[in-house]
Amino acid sequence: AGTFTNPDLAFVSLAYNPVRSAEAGAFSEALEQVWLTGSNLTCARLAGVDRALPSEAGCIEGEVCDAGFGVALFRNDVCNSAWDERYNTAVCLWDGGDCK
Repeated sequence: AGTFTNPDLAFVSLAYNPVRSAEAGAFSEALEQVWLTGSNLTCARLAGVDRALPSEAGCIEGEVCDAGFGVALFRNDVCNSAWDERYNTAVCLWDGGDCK
């Protein structure tokens, strides 16, 4: 089984993480978005060589959701922009759709 195969885990940030590879099946098919900015991984590598990125998942390399609230739940019907307005931005996916 993969590292991030929790079926409830739809958004993962590996930004600025030193991880160098991911095995095939590392993410569940529930993954919707992964951030890789500043890591040793690329979206192309995860999708191609490593075959770790599910085909429907989005991948961002150039930006990161840097909202400062810490761990926040995306798509829980609560717009976290009350704590940090950066959640209500494209790079934070409008808090998984909660803020849009």
